[in-house]
Amino acid sequence: MIWIIFGLLLTGLLALDLGILNKGTQILTPHEATRNSIIWVSIGLSFSIFVFFAYTHHWFGIGLEIGEAKAGGAALTEYLSGYLVELSLSVDNLFVFALVFRYFNVPAQSQYRVLFWGILIALLLRGLMIFGGVLLVQRFFWIEYVFAVIIIYSAYRMWVSGDDALNIEEMPLVIWLRKWMRMVHYYKEDHFFTKVSGHWHATPLFLTFLVVNIVDVIFAFDSIPAIFAITRDEFLIFTSNIFAILGLRSMFFLLTGLLEKFVYLKTSLIVILLFIGIKMLISHFYHIPSGFALLIILVILGTGIVTSINKKTEKE
Repeated sequence: MIWIIFGLLLTGLLALDLGILNKGTQILTPHEATRNSIIWVSIGLSFSIFVFFAYTHHWFGIGLEIGEAKAGGAALTEYLSGYLVELSLSVDNLFVFALVFRYFNVPAQSQYRVLFWGILIALLLRGLMIFGGVLLVQRFFWIEYVFAVIIIYSAYRMWVSGDDALNIEEMPLVIWLRKWMRMVHYYKEDHFFTKVSGHWHATPLFLTFLVVNIVDVIFAFDSIPAIFAITRDEFLIFTSNIFAILGLRSMFFLLTGLLEKFVYLKTSLIVILLFIGIKMLISHFYHIPSGFALLIILVILGTGIVTSINKKTEKE
């Protein structure tokens, strides 16, 4: 029952995004992007109130038939931790999306369409990956160590390679599509396909759309294992991921011009991934309380943001 209700809620939020917040808008102004981002973050944080009472009073069987049995306070801290980690990693992904758009020279008015459909597909794929991961963890206890290694390796890869690791030109999909698919070399407004001499041809926007989704799947292999180190509760994992993803389109237009100024954000994310990976590795020997883990994540994120602001102020 709760999954049906959440599905209806998700549909309503998508309708809110399309019908009210971004009605007739393709390029968000800084004011609109700020307003929408605040709304989405507020919705994501407000859902934690529902999480607290739902696990306290077992609404819709939550904590009994659905999810894990735990106190409302524990569920609240696990949801907030998962939400913050996914939101932080997703914000970093936006910088990579900006690189993809820059590489393909995507017009600003067409980026909106790619992000919209990309986020819809991301919602579907994340759901499949999350429930698949839950089944793996429940069936094979050793998979947790595999996830821990993936997380730590992701931190290492982020540290040594930075954003230059994204070599779009050599991506197998890009090479294959350019070789075998009919494609035009120009944009046709915001269309993925256009007809030329009676035949359908893909536009560069379609190729951009595919690359963005592949990049998102690659990053999901980092973020999904990370949240399993915080909680094994499929309801908390799924909802925290979904609410973190929903506002990304607005945040993209807000943060693309600011991400380069937060020079220590990536360092903070690396430290967070290392902490989460180590937490998962030692979970069978020493349990780090979820409240303490949330505090550590907040401190690391806050340190990165404040340090970046101070560095920017010193330069000015």
